[in-house]
Amino acid sequence: MNKSVFSIFLISTIIFLSCQKEEILEPFDYPGLLANSVERVEIFDDGTILTLSNEGIFFKRPMSSGNTFRENNFQLSSYDAYRMRFFLTESGKIYGVNNQYVMVIDNGGFNFYTQNVLTLNGYLSSAGFGLTPDDKLLRLDYSTEKYDSASNSYVYHLRISEWENEKWYSEETEIISALSSTDKTPSIVFDNNTAYIVTTKIYEADFDEIYNLDPEELVPVNSAYDIVMNELRFYNKTIMGFGQSVNPFDSYPRNIYSSSSVSITSGRFSSEDFSNCADSDFGLSVDDFIGYHEENSIFFQEESYNWFSSNNTRGDLVFFDMLKGKCESQSILAINDFDDGSLSINDVSMDFKSDILYLATNSGLYMYDLSTNLPTRYLDYLIDEGKDE
Repeated sequence: MNKSVFSIFLISTIIFLSCQKEEILEPFDYPGLLANSVERVEIFDDGTILTLSNEGIFFKRPMSSGNTFRENNFQLSSYDAYRMRFFLTESGKIYGVNNQYVMVIDNGGFNFYTQNVLTLNGYLSSAGFGLTPDDKLLRLDYSTEKYDSASNSYVYHLRISEWENEKWYSEETEIISALSSTDKTPSIVFDNNTAYIVTTKIYEADFDEIYNLDPEELVPVNSAYDIVMNELRFYNKTIMGFGQSVNPFDSYPRNIYSSSSVSITSGRFSSEDFSNCADSDFGLSVDDFIGYHEENSIFFQEESYNWFSSNNTRGDLVFFDMLKGKCESQSILAINDFDDGSLSINDVSMDFKSDILYLATNSGLYMYDLSTNLPTRYLDYLIDEGKDE
């Protein structure tokens, strides 16, 4: 090769190499954040999975490749995301809500919007949230103080707000509460277009929009006390919920002390304390609400790892059959990767169709098969799933 030919070859090689774009590839575009510390996990009824960590957000709908969103200096604690409750719409949009922010996630990314929940005489009203049958996001909290001449006292009207165009539109209702009751989280659930609203009492109303509601109080036949029920579900003519001691300033809400239900047909109120759960050592409360499946409300209680024991468990699932008043539990065994005292569980969710428990840990996201008691790294599962396609 003469000198001129070699020069042309060398220049062409340099130009070609300089046009190369360096890429760091991750298996099937799935992020390493699933193998690192995961703070929140949510499995929705249709199988959609959502995870949040300080590295970013991952969500995957059934039969899709999944989406990953990263943001520099993203911190869950900055948005109080540990306290968020999540809702999935038919269109695939996800709402995350707490007292400070509304989070909106879709295929284009995610955004946080600041919201203000009223502070009543120094007390922060803990807002409740719900989704209407046509996928409108609702917020329930209390209005400003008003004097009621009939009772010669100050009262607070329940306020219902609807999220639209990145802001809340609000309407006061005729449901009133005393200041001592405004620290209880109001809740709403739907049976078609009938709304059931729980403050410390239960109300029923035909629901078309938030304006001009005409709520009617339902009186449970066997309850002489205030009713406290959170994150409601309507099943088989029964309102289901749970009792929880909530401090709006806590970074992570726990202290779930009972599972409750009200029959719409008979008016019977039932509440079962965890301390009465058969064959359990849960004490007075458990940490996490997982969800509802048929007549069961399901909770999780993490157990401390004992380095000197050969029979460790990582926690217990608690199943409350509210229609039968029956309680059962299933232990999550400390085997394979779970037999490690340095592993800690940050959050838990469940896919009821496949009987798989999802655990967000400081070592990544895990799937725990309740039929075999075997844990699997979720990232390994995705890689295997990609090989089969």
